[in-house]
Amino acid sequence: MTELNKAFPHWTVVPGREEYLFRASAALQALGVIGQLLYTKVADSDKRRVMINQISQSKLDWRRTNVEDWGTVIGGIVEKRSADGKVTKEVSPRSNRQAFDGTIKFLRDRSGLTKYINDLADGSESATVA
Repeated sequence: MTELNKAFPHWTVVPGREEYLFRASAALQALGVIGQLLYTKVADSDKRRVMINQISQSKLDWRRTNVEDWGTVIGGIVEKRSADGKVTKEVSPRSNRQAFDGTIKFLRDRSGLTKYINDLADGSESATVA
């Protein structure tokens, strides 16, 4: 849990955490899958730490307003109008199989886990983390 708290400081109850997608059902489920894969496929704790860091808040913008990364992954893009009339776009997360699978793939790729697992399958002795 310490590594997750470092990776996701807005994980706990703090002001503004509702702005973040890791609270969405598909993201929580995908993070669970990524965690399980990290701890069953990556024996080296330093490599796991690097992979977790690649999907942390410091490296990946998890806010709903990051439509470039998340718009087609975890849900759809919607327009929101603020009280002053300003229109912004944000991601509206979905809780369906496509959002779940898309989020897993995105996080596997972004963390370097996909490459690491493929390198292991290809027999590369020194599977590296990007």
